[in-house]
Amino acid sequence: SSCFCFYSVFLNMHNIRLYTAKEYGPIRTVCFVFSELESPALKLSTTDVDWTDGVLRRCIHGWGHLYDDDFDLIYEGGFLHGKYHGRGSSFDPVTGAVEYKGQWYEGLRSGIGTQYDGSGKVIYQGQWYNDEWSGSGVEFFPGGSNVKYRGQWSNGLRHGKGTEWSADGTTVFEGEWVANCLEGYAIHWRCGEKVYEG
Repeated sequence: SSCFCFYSVFLNMHNIRLYTAKEYGPIRTVCFVFSELESPALKLSTTDVDWTDGVLRRCIHGWGHLYDDDFDLIYEGGFLHGKYHGRGSSFDPVTGAVEYKGQWYEGLRSGIGTQYDGSGKVIYQGQWYNDEWSGSGVEFFPGGSNVKYRGQWSNGLRHGKGTEWSADGTTVFEGEWVANCLEGYAIHWRCGEKVYEG
């Protein structure tokens, strides 16, 4: 894909260069290169980026908003070394709906966070690691109203102790899961009645 790059130089009232903003694509980002003055709290407003805070090793750092090439918001939150880091939210650039809200680590969803569908309903809420559902979390049926599974996850798969429900809210299975399959001790429920345990 094509890539562009240009610089903007910002001056104070005495024509002393404060900083230079370098923009590059195809997704527009901003890097600051400070000259005579360094500041931990700056406000930069261009057609592409509304950015607050400073720099770290010549890359965007702190809290701000990131837009794509069509000026649609794709991320709001913390950055470190130019990557999503800390608390932040990613957005669908077409609909503007939030896709994920929570913690990030070096550009990946890691920590506690919530994933949403295109209509803003919750898909998953819980722990993440390396952009995957990992740890303790809750999966919801489409529409986000009823819980589908609550328990342990690993690399996006049910793994560990957990309970599965049907769409009407009744328990179906509970027990030990390995890579999305029940293994070992389990209880099977049908119409609210226990039909198997072992």
